[in-house]
Amino acid sequence: MLIKILLNGYCILATAIILNMIAFYLDIYTWYDLIKDLSQNSFKKCIDSHNFINIMWLYYIYPTCLALGYIISEKLYHSFI
Repeated sequence: MLIKILLNGYCILATAIILNMIAFYLDIYTWYDLIKDLSQNSFKKCIDSHNFINIMWLYYIYPTCLALGYIISEKLYHSFI
């Protein structure tokens, strides 16, 4: 069970790192940028200042890809054990 948890964590972490590199390369907001914006502006102003691609990335694409990282880790776990 511990190996399964570690594998899940590592796969999700690797997926998150890759997704953050992609977001940086494409100049798309990440959660870090959103938090930085929220600390400087109000929530409504912060959300209104983002374009459609940033909103789709933060609330749909990024979480879906992280879920795919979890699914990959489950497939790896079941293929080796």
